[in-house]
Order: sequence, then C-alpha cells, then structure tokens
Amino acid sequence: MRIILFAITFSCIFSVSMARADDYVIGVQDMPYAPFSWTKGGEYFGVGRDILDSFAAAHGYQFSYIALPYLRNLKGFLAGDFDFQFPEDPAWSNEIKNKSGKRIYYSDALIDYIDGVSVLSKRGAIGLDELKRMGTIIGFSPVDAYRKRAAQGNLYIYENPVVDGLISQLLLGRTDGIYLSIDVVQNHMRRMNMPGAATFAKHLPYRKSNYKLATIEHPELMKEFNAFLADSEDLINKIKASYELNY
Repeated sequence: MRIILFAITFSCIFSVSMARADDYVIGVQDMPYAPFSWTKGGEYFGVGRDILDSFAAAHGYQFSYIALPYLRNLKGFLAGDFDFQFPEDPAWSNEIKNKSGKRIYYSDALIDYIDGVSVLSKRGAIGLDELKRMGTIIGFSPVDAYRKRAAQGNLYIYENPVVDGLISQLLLGRTDGIYLSIDVVQNHMRRMNMPGAATFAKHLPYRKSNYKLATIEHPELMKEFNAFLADSEDLINKIKASYELNY
C-alpha cells in the first residue's frame, strides 16, 4: 500500500513539475499606454501581449503576466523573480543593469515605435523655437535636442504620470506639445472621437526605436522566440494592424 501511495504521490509531483516546466512569468509595465499595453481588472492587454501569447500558443508554452511600475519590475527581473521582462531596451536603466552584473539577453524587435512631439493640428508647422512648454510621461527622457534647450532655459519640460493628463493639457492649449509615442497619442484621439485633432510634428527631433523581450535565465527560448518573429511576419503584421499601429 505504501509503495502504491508513494508511486501515486511521485507521479503527481512529477506531473506538476512537468506542467510547470513550460510555464513562464513575464514582468510587464503597469502603465496605461494603449495600444502597446494597459491593464483592466488586473488583466494585462496590448499588442505586445498578443504577439507573446501567439508565440506561446505555437510552442506549447504558458505565459503569465505581472504588471508593476518599470523600475520595480526591473528589480524583480534582475533578482530572478521573473523569467522575462517586457518591454525592454538595452538603452534603458543601464546603470542599474550594469551594477547587477547579470548578462541580459534581448530579443529582436517586437514592435517599432516613434517617440516624438505631437501638437494640435492647427499648429502643425510649429518651429523648434516656438516650442516653449512640452509635456512628457514621468520617467521618459526626450531626445538630446529638447534636453539641451531645457538646460539653456529655452524650453520647460513638465511630467505627468498618465497619458490622459498630457492630452488634456494639449487640447486645452496649456502646452505647446507632448513628447511620447505617436501611436499612443493617435490611439487616444480615436478613443475620444477626435481623430485628426493632434498631429505628429515630424519636422521636430524624434526618436525611432523598438520594444524587445529580455531574459537572463532562458537564452535558448529567446532563440526560439526570434525564429518565431522571423517566420511569423504575416501573423504579427495582422496583430499590429488590428491595433492600428501607423508609426
């Protein structure tokens, strides 16, 4: 009887461990930044999740998501609390990453984006010298051209914790422009039934980059993920199109 009971117990433990072998936890940024990411009722949504879940489904993995502010996520990621971190960029928080001594593996690009200045459409031709007040999200770092002007006293950069607050300031005329993802601004304008109210001032300095997945413990799985990105271009483009990503 003991032998049978032990066999059953061992079998259950083995089955659970096997089930967990393909379960991974991804630390994600808890910030309302649609269409890239947002949370509702504790659930994480966005174009990034759709791409990650498509990969997991294709390879028999199970992903779960923990949404926290970026620096708290990064601390947990470096401590080994999460298997992956998303979104990530090798240029973000380099001092913290280097201090950890951990080797971080980054995926190929999941999603391209442009961080730039959005202005009211009626001021679409605004010049750099006319940009006196500019809002951005707390923790964002605008490109050097704006930081230099701020250091010279020619531009006041203020921060807001949420996109809605920045857009309200822009629509009320309390700021000359807002610096964040162009797709995020356009997404908010569509949700407010105000498409075309704001425009990307593409003649002003901007930054073009992409979001990546990062891992410390699973470089081999990252190779699988990169292969998926390369082999699933049509699927990924359909996902992006469903979120109306234009930049």
